[in-house]
Amino acid sequence: MFVDSAFSIYSGWATVTSVVNCSAALVAVRWTGALGSLAVSPQEWSACMLVIAVLINVAVTVRSRDLVFPLVFVWAAAVIRTKHRYEPLVATTAAVTAAVLLLLDALAAVHLWVKKPGTAEYQYRVSMPLAAGGIQGGGGGGTRSRQGLL
Repeated sequence: MFVDSAFSIYSGWATVTSVVNCSAALVAVRWTGALGSLAVSPQEWSACMLVIAVLINVAVTVRSRDLVFPLVFVWAAAVIRTKHRYEPLVATTAAVTAAVLLLLDALAAVHLWVKKPGTAEYQYRVSMPLAAGGIQGGGGGGTRSRQGLL
C-alpha cells in the first residue's frame, strides 16, 4: 500500500510538471496565444491548462482506480490559486478544478468502498469478457484484477 501510494504521488507530480513544462515551452518560444485571428490571453491559457490537467487526472483515476494520484493536482491547484489570487480567472479556475477533482475523488472512494472485491457483482464485472463490459488483459489471456470505475 505504501509503495503504491508513493508511486501514485510520484506519477501525480510527473503529470503536474508535464503540464507546467508545456506551458513553459510555449513561453520560451514567445508564443502569444494567438490561434489564427483569435487572441487568447495568458490567463485564459492558464485556465485551459488547468482544465486539461483535470481531464488527465480524471482519466487516470477512472482507468487505474488510483485515489491518491489526483490529490497531487488538488494540492498544486491550491498553490496556484494562492499564487494567482489577484488574477480572478486563474484563481477561480484553480479553485473550481481542485474542488471538482476532490469531489470526484471522494465519490470514487465511496464507489470503490461500496463495490468491495469479493462481492458477487464485483467478481462478475471483473471476470466477464470485454465485449460484455468487463476487462480482459493481454490479448485475451487471463482477466485483470483492476478495472475502471465505471
